[in-house]
Amino acid sequence: MEKTKQLTEGAILLALYSILLLLFLYVPLVGIIVLFVLPLPFIIYTIRNGINNTVVLFIAALLLTIILGSFAALPLTFMFGSSGIVLGYLIRSRKSRYGILLGGTLVYIINIVILYVIAVTLMNINVMDLALTTTRETMDTSSDFLKSIGQQGNETALQQFEEALKVIPYLLPSTFLMLAFILAFFTQLASIPFLKRLKIDVEAWPPFRDLMLPKSILWYYLIVMVLMFLQFEVGTFGYTAIINLFYILQLLMMIQGVSFIFYFCYQKGIVKGIPIAITIVSLILPFLLYIIRILGIIDLGFQIREKIQLKK
Repeated sequence: MEKTKQLTEGAILLALYSILLLLFLYVPLVGIIVLFVLPLPFIIYTIRNGINNTVVLFIAALLLTIILGSFAALPLTFMFGSSGIVLGYLIRSRKSRYGILLGGTLVYIINIVILYVIAVTLMNINVMDLALTTTRETMDTSSDFLKSIGQQGNETALQQFEEALKVIPYLLPSTFLMLAFILAFFTQLASIPFLKRLKIDVEAWPPFRDLMLPKSILWYYLIVMVLMFLQFEVGTFGYTAIINLFYILQLLMMIQGVSFIFYFCYQKGIVKGIPIAITIVSLILPFLLYIIRILGIIDLGFQIREKIQLKK
């Protein structure tokens, strides 16, 4: 009876995955949203039946992908299927939401690296070169359009953009990490409501305002900033490692700063819309990110949250 139930549930979830895959492959606009729920059937099945049984579902999904799509769509099923299994296992194991996010990020980054290696070695496609070429062509088209209507582009801005493009190829590791994090976060965000509707208990997110990164990250950030002044030769391993660490640690300081803003507003009784608005505006006006990053450094280094609590 139990085996029949597992088979029936597996068939239903496999059919659900087939529909989601077809939507992603053949309905472009809807496909962007569907992307983040592709792992859902594997998450549900893993939570209810464990990893061993889900591996069978995973193999069946790979075979079905060949029938519905093509061999080119196999990497898609491999990535989101394996990620769904890992996320399902972590939820089944009652891990915290941050633990699930970390596990999801790791499995996504492994998949992204595998796909990148396959694209470069077997298909002879350099994704980074393709992206840079497309970006340059877009900028050239925009510049030509401005000239055709009698407007002159900002030469300084174009020069800065060209300099930035030269750095991008060396930021591949941090780009992969960011992409994996975004996929893991939005997969979780999109899947949890469905799991709750199915009466699957998932631990709630801890309040973002309570987020505190390890204090050691501040020391890593300061060390990397000092190393940035050593002027490593462009293209060397040292240059690539330092520049990637620098951007990742900058992002972590920004997250810490945003968390502090939410904490401060909560302690002062300021409505939640204010810190949300500040965060959104800071993404539009980059100079605000510098201030938020400094707040993150101060928050980690001087434990000012404790002082705010005492004054309350």
